[in-house]
Amino acid sequence: MTLLPIRSPGLTAGPVPARPFDTPVPVAFFMIGSDDESLQWLRKYRDLLLSQSAVGLLVDASDKEDLEVVAEAAGGLPITPASGEDIAKALGVKHYPFAVSEGRIWQ
Repeated sequence: MTLLPIRSPGLTAGPVPARPFDTPVPVAFFMIGSDDESLQWLRKYRDLLLSQSAVGLLVDASDKEDLEVVAEAAGGLPITPASGEDIAKALGVKHYPFAVSEGRIWQ
């Protein structure tokens, strides 16, 4: 079974305004693509995400090489290829990268 390519229709790279998120989540998580913007964001916030034991959903990637680049940028954070469309819709988010942790949605 192959998980790639992975696409999340309706989600694109772009800005996500920070806002409170009062619904408890069992674990901090983040959504990213394999694009340059997502990789830069992941490298910038990797240590914070590690400190929160966050898990990542890779919502847009073409092939194994994309997955490997993201895994390297994640530096030990768990990354799972998965469609993020339903979760993003429930959160009212149309873009990535973003994280849900500490009672807020943020980029």
